[in-house]
Amino acid sequence: LAGEHFICTPRFSLSMRPWSKLAHAGSGKFEYHVELELRGIPAQAWHLSAAEHILRRSCWIERLHPHTRSRADLATFRLSGRTHDPAGIRRAAALEVVEQIPARTSSDAPSIRTLTFPISIDIVRAEKIRATLPRAPAAPGPDPDRGAGNGNDEGPGQGPGRARRRGRKRRRSET
Repeated sequence: LAGEHFICTPRFSLSMRPWSKLAHAGSGKFEYHVELELRGIPAQAWHLSAAEHILRRSCWIERLHPHTRSRADLATFRLSGRTHDPAGIRRAAALEVVEQIPARTSSDAPSIRTLTFPISIDIVRAEKIRATLPRAPAAPGPDPDRGAGNGNDEGPGQGPGRARRRGRKRRRSET
């Protein structure tokens, strides 16, 4: 092959190109940041996956509130997320939890039933995400060959003897 990206024979032709995640993909963005409160979720369904199931495609969940993660308040499931349109988020839903009931005897099969819980969804806050502006070029700093600075042109975090770290942080070996 030696650098050829196109193979042609009498029976077929093959084009080889590097894989790209952007092939055949569209592009978009969420226009709103929302904070939601879901009420009525039972303790046995207190999971991110239950909230994703309830909200479906109307909202992408960004993070859970600390009280929701720690289960400190099991009355309200709080989360923040992003959406195209807050009006597209439904205000009520029914959560159906599947429950397996053990058989009374070993020869019988267990029975399956569903428990249905009404869920209310409140939008606590919805704010439009502003378009990001291109960043201005960075102001020229001290000469990197000179070291961390001489104390005359100090910027934030650049005092005498303080060099800006580059690359990965490394743990100090305990000796």
